Amino acid sequence: MRQRLRAARYLVDFDSGVNVARTLGRFLRGKDNRGLSVGPGSRRLADLASSLPMRARRATFPVMGVAQGIPLDQAHRISADDISEWVAGQYARGPYPVVVVGSPSGAVVHLAAALRAPYLPQTTLVAVRDLQTHPDDPVGAMEALAPTTRLVARRNPEVAVYHMHDPAQDRPMLEGMAYLRLKRRTLGRTLERFLAERLAPGGTILVVESTCTWRSRAVGERAYFQFGCFGGVSEEEYHDSGARIADYLAREGSPWRRWEPPEPDARPRVPRNSGALEARCRA
Repeated sequence: MRQRLRAARYLVDFDSGVNVARTLGRFLRGKDNRGLSVGPGSRRLADLASSLPMRARRATFPVMGVAQGIPLDQAHRISADDISEWVAGQYARGPYPVVVVGSPSGAVVHLAAALRAPYLPQTTLVAVRDLQTHPDDPVGAMEALAPTTRLVARRNPEVAVYHMHDPAQDRPMLEGMAYLRLKRRTLGRTLERFLAERLAPGGTILVVESTCTWRSRAVGERAYFQFGCFGGVSEEEYHDSGARIADYLAREGSPWRRWEPPEPDARPRVPRNSGALEARCRA
């Protein structure tokens, strides 16, 4: 219980892996899950929030970022094993005939629900407070957070850690936090125990794998900086900018007119969707 409470403090509540595990856990216990992330599932609250002026709505995101991010001096407490305990705690004892493991996506939650199977996400998101770096200065952000990225990777040898910096899709949040994506390389003891104890004898482990890749820069052993991600901006635009990016930065009031990310030296699979588990699933 204590491990799950610690992990809940470090997890980013709007993360896809977190929400899939939480939603499926409630579904498999016969409970509704009307709302994702931090807010209750209320149409009235959603309508009220949507009625606010754009400037007011945007101003809430940096505040949420600061609230969700943990102080940098607490980053050494981030534990991938604690997070796995939190995931395992979302599900009843079973046994389950099928368990789904791997890349989070919208399709996974429907597939797992149809199979009445728990889902164990390969990747989860944590965040640290960052009020110093500018969203449009990727080199500055990488250099400022590299010691933290390396620290989290060193203390969690079963994961690779990606500092994900996206000033197009995550711009307001980057004013208050920095994202660290933990991508499992092995199942780890907690998830192995989950399979041993809750997968029915002769049951099936369904591994979901993404093969998508993205340019990255290594900042240490199992530690990477990733600039941008899939969305409305192409990978080339993130790295080469252009007229559309210049116009966007001007409208945002940025002192920059182009992004100058660090030169990539790796192209691993995208941590948002994750890759194959480098472990044997044992039951």
